[in-house]
Amino acid sequence: MRKAEADQKLRVGEAKARAVKIREEKAARLAGVQGRVSSAAITHDDPPPPPPPRPTAGPTKEDIKRQHEEQWRQKRANSDLGLGPPDVAAQQRARTAEVQRQREAEERAIAEELLAEQREAEEAEEAQKKAKKEQTKKARADYEVKKREAEQLAAARRAQEAAETAAAAAAAAAAAAADSPPPPSDAPPAVTMLEATHAYKATSDQEISFSKGTEITLLDKTNDNWWRGRLYFGAGGEAGSKDGYFPASYVREVQLTHVA
Repeated sequence: MRKAEADQKLRVGEAKARAVKIREEKAARLAGVQGRVSSAAITHDDPPPPPPPRPTAGPTKEDIKRQHEEQWRQKRANSDLGLGPPDVAAQQRARTAEVQRQREAEERAIAEELLAEQREAEEAEEAQKKAKKEQTKKARADYEVKKREAEQLAAARRAQEAAETAAAAAAAAAAAAADSPPPPSDAPPAVTMLEATHAYKATSDQEISFSKGTEITLLDKTNDNWWRGRLYFGAGGEAGSKDGYFPASYVREVQLTHVA
């Protein structure tokens, strides 16, 4: 885009430089024509007319009359034969008029060429403005497209981050639920007896410890990993009992007793 604009400016500058150069050359030619006109107005190459004959001393009236008649006849004859004396003033006027016509023709040609060059320069400048306007319009459109793409990408990234955050929270909640004992709940109406298949040592006050083969009364198994049960101490539970949680994988069901 910058290269096209630079090329357009270069072409406009070259056109203006050519117009200035042609204008100077034409001005020089016009000055030369005017100089020739001025020289023609004051100088010419035609010889001056011959002086009239000098009168003799003391001509009589008859001599003057005959001389005038002779001159008139001579002028008449010369006029009939086309041999009259050259009219220098008329020739000078004709030459001046011809030079003037040539000068006016050259001036008109120069004016037309200058006008054409001016129109060409104006058209080039208008084309440059139009091209620049189109480039600005295209750049604005490209910016809008890139802006929308950036916004869509940012929205997708935010959605992905939100989904990842939600998944991480869900995974953390599931892990916490699997690692921590479930909350206590009411004992079921039916009592299930369990037998320890492995010994377990409690790690908190909410858990119970037992050895392999110990019988445990099941109180709650809403959680798949941790069950809640009651452990009796002494024969028939005379020494007391304790409720607590234990791993479900450490016991097995042995009998089901219904509460009356």
